[in-house]
Amino acid sequence: MRKLGRAIGAAAVLAGLALTPARAQTAVTLSVDAGTEVGAINRALVGLGVHAGGAPLSTVGELRPHLMRVDASLQDVSPSPGVLRLDPLLARVAEVRAIGAEPLVILSYMPTWLGAPNAFGRDPTRVKPADLDAWETLVHDVVRALATAPSPALRFEAWNEPDIPLFWQDSPLAFADTMVRSARAVARVEDETGLDLVFGGPALAVPDPVYLAPFLFAFRDPALPLDFVSWHYYGNLPFFGPDGTEFGEAEAVEPVVGQQNPLTSPSAFGPQVEMMRTWTSAALAGSGRSAEPSLLLDEWNLSSGGLDLRHDTNVGAAFDAGVLMEMQDAGLDASVFFRANDTRTTGGDHGLVRTDGTAKSAWWTFWLWQQLASRQVPVGGTSEGLWSVASKDADRLTVLVASFSALQPSSRVLDIDVSGLGWTPASATVRRVDGAHAAASVAEPLEVRGSRVTLSLPEQAVALVELRRTTAVGASVARGQEGSGVLAATGGADAWPGIVVAVAALAVLQARRVVTPPR
Repeated sequence: MRKLGRAIGAAAVLAGLALTPARAQTAVTLSVDAGTEVGAINRALVGLGVHAGGAPLSTVGELRPHLMRVDASLQDVSPSPGVLRLDPLLARVAEVRAIGAEPLVILSYMPTWLGAPNAFGRDPTRVKPADLDAWETLVHDVVRALATAPSPALRFEAWNEPDIPLFWQDSPLAFADTMVRSARAVARVEDETGLDLVFGGPALAVPDPVYLAPFLFAFRDPALPLDFVSWHYYGNLPFFGPDGTEFGEAEAVEPVVGQQNPLTSPSAFGPQVEMMRTWTSAALAGSGRSAEPSLLLDEWNLSSGGLDLRHDTNVGAAFDAGVLMEMQDAGLDASVFFRANDTRTTGGDHGLVRTDGTAKSAWWTFWLWQQLASRQVPVGGTSEGLWSVASKDADRLTVLVASFSALQPSSRVLDIDVSGLGWTPASATVRRVDGAHAAASVAEPLEVRGSRVTLSLPEQAVALVELRRTTAVGASVARGQEGSGVLAATGGADAWPGIVVAVAALAVLQARRVVTPPR
């Protein structure tokens, strides 16, 4: 806890250095070069975590999530040697499949009977197994049952956040040894069935070299599957949610950790991608692998480990939009937002959908992402606090913009100037999520002047502008509204130094981005 306190103190110092007077409304020109393509809009950035309880997953089906991350809860699946209780897990995987998503099953945690002989006072579900052969057999049997089920799971993840004691209470080397056996089990099932299975990890709590390095070193063996490298990050780190605890045991430290970090910014996410890519490439260089693993950020949100009322409002929606754009520009392969569904009726839970099935504002951020045209084109004129991504199809051009600042929110007037389009827009619309628009269900008409439109963007807001080759009348869509309407139901401790270093480095990156002039 002393180390965590020092990290919090360092973040507070950085926050003080970054404090500047609030900005007045500014005019900004966004220059879109529609004649230059830079790649595809990555739909795989829309993935969602799943927790038991809450509204059915059909409430997020329209977001078309690429992945849905499901905990196998092996401590419950295997209550005793030779016993498997897979029905709840198979049902959850089938529910994910029913909305068209790919299940990503986390192969955790340790069955008590397998961890207890090695626990020595620690949580037996969070330590290396006393018998590695028995662990490998268990993982093999679970993976085979899931992979050959009528609604199969074909993607598997090594564990969840081994670099915090809540989820792992053994050494980094013990973790790597255990995960090698998980990989062998998946490889055996692949050989036995001929199925194309996917395996990766280590699902770090932050970009943490203390646990990443031994994990990657163990996987230099090209015979072991390693299809992706995964990690997590929450924008409010090193603090938890400022509006209450998720877990009773956190109440004692809530006054210290339950705060808002004034340096929170989507800008912290983009640099992580290149950092993780560099670390992974260096660790696996010369290993003989035919291809490098992809990069998967498979837990992210504004706040972690506690409740944050911003999750429920346009503030969280604006933050999420900025993060999606940072990940798109950084070339991240895929992401999984935490999470699809609230499981608590108290405000500030992490889900996009409340327990009664109503959509939060952030639901619309992901819906707007899926409305983007397919091919990304460059857009210039953004700065810290203002994010944008532009894309085109044959007969339309879309521009997604977001304003977010935890420190000094500001409204802007945006002049969107499009060049190289090859045709003159006949109409334009905007869909909004902001303090006055909890949902983006209505497409409002915008005035088009040649290939230019002007847009007022409030603070903490998201907007999708669409220019069309033909006349388009403003329209609304039937979706769940904020606070009303229901979406149709159709269907260990020694790791803290690494975490502190990683969070401090990311805080420095955020501080630099906050105080630098517009790019």
